[in-house]
Amino acid sequence: MIVLPIVNRGRILNVEVTLKDVSKVGSKTTDFNINSSDIIIHNKKYNDSFHSKNVATPKSVMGFLRENGKIGKSNILVTTKSDEKGLFDIYDVKYPKDKVSDGLDNLIGTLILDLKNESASQKGRYLDLYKLGVFDIITDDRLSDLEFLSKNMGKINIAKYVEEHDLRCLFKLIQAMDMFNFKVINKSVISLDKFDSFTEFFEPTNSKDYNSLLNYSDLAKNNKNEYSKLSYIYKIINNKPLNLIQTTKEKVKVYTDHNEEAA
Repeated sequence: MIVLPIVNRGRILNVEVTLKDVSKVGSKTTDFNINSSDIIIHNKKYNDSFHSKNVATPKSVMGFLRENGKIGKSNILVTTKSDEKGLFDIYDVKYPKDKVSDGLDNLIGTLILDLKNESASQKGRYLDLYKLGVFDIITDDRLSDLEFLSKNMGKINIAKYVEEHDLRCLFKLIQAMDMFNFKVINKSVISLDKFDSFTEFFEPTNSKDYNSLLNYSDLAKNNKNEYSKLSYIYKIINNKPLNLIQTTKEKVKVYTDHNEEAA
């Protein structure tokens, strides 16, 4: 499970992030033509490719998929780790949309790797939007140019302006976010005040627990800052708040540093 900790209106949410177009096509099975913990496209296997020479990374996974996707964007098969009986699950994953940026490919690769490493003992892993560079293409210059465009749409040639100022990638980024599910994990919301009280309790110990809580809090705040970038450009482009993070019953409003809403 890939978990996005994020600060939201005086709370910290733990949000599970997944790819939308994924279906399990084999459960507790074995296949003589497919090994466990592998990624297959056009009958080519990641584990047999030069991309897997070192430890699997989001970059190496997406390098493998993008290279073999050039001959046709076939669906991808991902097998999980095998259990003690040698059985594993098989997922069918829709080939991702055309590349928008290295950072967004890092997010896709992270989620595919999570399926590849899936096992009964698998632990949740925290998602760091900044470290992966998911929204790196939202630069200050592009934000400034996008703001100018939104205020002068009736005075300039929009298509020409977008091309000249390299803004098309921002529109593609917004569209590409439709590939993902962001769902708040049930019973995994805590107020910042309560969380901070736990941190203060452990502070005198300067222990591993204290530093882990501190790092977690920093990660949640940094993720909010990164998410705010996406929320802001979405608001400018679509003139409405971003509805991305959800619970099972209702959407959760996330107020950003730009005084916009995201969900």
